[in-house]
Amino acid sequence: MTKEYSRPIIHSPDTKGALEAIEDLRYEMHNPYNDGFTGSIMKRRLVQIKESVEKALTDAPVYSDDK
Repeated sequence: MTKEYSRPIIHSPDTKGALEAIEDLRYEMHNPYNDGFTGSIMKRRLVQIKESVEKALTDAPVYSDDK
Protein backbone atom coordinates (compact mmCIF):
# COMPACT_ATOMS: atom_id res chain seq x y z
CA MET A 1 0.00 0.00 0.00
CA THR A 2 1.36 3.42 -0.91
CA LYS A 3 1.00 6.40 1.36
CA GLU A 4 -0.56 9.53 -0.02
CA TYR A 5 1.28 12.79 0.48
CA SER A 6 -0.62 14.60 3.23
CA ARG A 7 0.67 18.15 2.74
CA PRO A 8 -0.37 20.29 -0.23
CA ILE A 9 1.95 20.23 -3.21
CA ILE A 10 2.37 23.55 -5.01
CA HIS A 11 2.36 21.92 -8.47
CA SER A 12 0.94 18.45 -8.86
CA PRO A 13 0.56 16.98 -12.36
CA ASP A 14 -2.87 15.58 -13.15
CA THR A 15 -2.29 11.87 -12.49
CA LYS A 16 -6.01 11.11 -12.37
CA GLY A 17 -6.49 12.73 -15.78
CA ALA A 18 -3.58 10.79 -17.26
CA LEU A 19 -4.95 7.49 -15.93
CA GLU A 20 -8.40 8.32 -17.30
CA ALA A 21 -6.90 9.11 -20.72
CA ILE A 22 -5.08 5.76 -20.71
CA GLU A 23 -8.30 3.94 -19.81
CA ASP A 24 -10.20 5.81 -22.54
CA LEU A 25 -7.58 4.81 -25.12
CA ARG A 26 -7.73 1.17 -23.95
CA TYR A 27 -11.52 1.19 -24.20
CA GLU A 28 -11.55 2.70 -27.69
CA MET A 29 -8.82 0.33 -28.89
CA HIS A 30 -11.12 -2.61 -28.00
CA ASN A 31 -14.41 -0.96 -28.96
CA PRO A 32 -16.13 -3.26 -31.49
CA TYR A 33 -17.78 -0.25 -33.14
CA ASN A 34 -14.38 1.16 -34.15
CA ASP A 35 -12.54 -0.12 -37.19
CA GLY A 36 -8.99 -1.44 -37.18
CA PHE A 37 -7.60 1.91 -38.30
CA THR A 38 -9.08 3.72 -35.30
CA GLY A 39 -8.01 0.93 -32.93
CA SER A 40 -4.47 1.07 -34.28
CA ILE A 41 -4.32 4.82 -33.61
CA MET A 42 -5.41 4.24 -30.01
CA LYS A 43 -2.75 1.55 -29.62
CA ARG A 44 -0.08 3.83 -31.11
CA ARG A 45 -1.00 6.53 -28.59
CA LEU A 46 -0.73 4.04 -25.72
CA VAL A 47 2.71 2.99 -26.98
CA GLN A 48 3.76 6.67 -27.06
CA ILE A 49 2.63 7.07 -23.45
CA LYS A 50 4.47 3.89 -22.44
CA GLU A 51 7.69 5.05 -24.12
CA SER A 52 7.43 8.46 -22.45
CA VAL A 53 6.96 6.85 -19.03
CA GLU A 54 9.92 4.53 -19.59
CA LYS A 55 12.07 7.48 -20.66
CA ALA A 56 11.01 9.49 -17.60
CA LEU A 57 11.89 6.58 -15.29
CA THR A 58 15.30 5.88 -16.86
CA ASP A 59 17.18 8.11 -14.43
CA ALA A 60 14.58 8.29 -11.68
CA PRO A 61 15.94 8.41 -8.14
CA VAL A 62 15.48 5.40 -5.87
CA TYR A 63 13.34 5.95 -2.78
CA SER A 64 13.14 3.90 0.39
CA ASP A 65 9.71 2.47 -0.43
CA ASP A 66 10.63 1.39 -3.99
CA LYS A 67 10.38 -2.30 -4.68
